[in-house]
Amino acid sequence: MSTKKTMTADLLFWFQFILGIVFGASQFVRMLSSTQGVSTSMFLFAEIVVIANLYLAVRAHKAQPSRVTLQIIAIMALGVVIYSLLIGLVLIKEKNVWDRYDNITAVLVLIGISATLMVARKKNLTATDPIVKGWLILWTRTPANILMACKILIVGGAGVSGVMVVIFHILTVSRILQIWFSIKEAGWDRNRKGMALNEIGNETSWILVTIAWLTV
Repeated sequence: MSTKKTMTADLLFWFQFILGIVFGASQFVRMLSSTQGVSTSMFLFAEIVVIANLYLAVRAHKAQPSRVTLQIIAIMALGVVIYSLLIGLVLIKEKNVWDRYDNITAVLVLIGISATLMVARKKNLTATDPIVKGWLILWTRTPANILMACKILIVGGAGVSGVMVVIFHILTVSRILQIWFSIKEAGWDRNRKGMALNEIGNETSWILVTIAWLTV
């Protein structure tokens, strides 16, 4: 990798890492005083996605070690720590840890994943196919965000940090831009289509969370 590309990768890594810490810290501090509007299932399914990505990053690093793969591992590990802490705080503070919104989220996620796998099987595709993975991640993230938006509208969002809401957008949009630049450089392929699919779905559903948070 050239010096310029290394510097760009390092800057992007520190940008995402520092924002990740601020994201987690701001939400953790807010939840110390209130958990109103917080979605346990959103944190849980987000952590599942991060753990899956961490596993893939570790495998990629073992196959071909590099500075970039180490940075990806560090980002994903940070995500696991953040969501674990937030889930742990919910378990400590909330009497009703898993509510009806979480039940609906879980059902929608199950339906979406099942439907995706059924369609993939009919097309002779496996779960490792990039497009199929994109849909699986989409179904794991999006319903949780949408139901969190509904919960905020109905019960309030005092437990949701505005800093977290904004940084979620920044981090997601930064990943979408990375994918876009990659597409401009190398063109569309199934990997890039799969990544674009789940990240655009993630951002779109988080816009609903933002609207709900601004409304209440």
